Amino acid sequence: MSGMGLFYSLTKNDDICQFYKKRLVRILPAYLLVSMPFFAWRDFIHLHTGILTFIRDLLFLNFIDHADTTYWFIFFIIVMYLLFPLLFKFLDTASQGKRFLRLLAVLAIYALFSWGLFALNPVIFGNVSIALARVPIFVLGCYFAPQIKRNDRSA
Repeated sequence: MSGMGLFYSLTKNDDICQFYKKRLVRILPAYLLVSMPFFAWRDFIHLHTGILTFIRDLLFLNFIDHADTTYWFIFFIIVMYLLFPLLFKFLDTASQGKRFLRLLAVLAIYALFSWGLFALNPVIFGNVSIALARVPIFVLGCYFAPQIKRNDRSA
């Protein structure tokens, strides 16, 4: 999954509801099929932590506050899917010069968010840093996708 791939998908069909539906149908059943048995075994049989931990695991809450990175990439993908149409619209509706300034703005917001999270709660920052570290490359994929699609060698 990349910002570039999602760009191709959304430019083929700009219906946001279809975009979300297609992604959720693609990722959630596979995630649940794999994660539910694993978390059930781990939470009920192996660790005996019970139903609340099982639900927290499925909802990625234990990733955020306990650094359980078992399926961190699924959480990251879902968050990027949710944010992508906004990012796409923000970058795609600007002229070339403004696109670069908007890219810088998005990266600055990301940096401020990361710094703020670290300052407010270094533990949670450490727990989710594995996902946060992938955000800039995702954003760059969104930014360079139009040039790559046009086969612009300057990209």
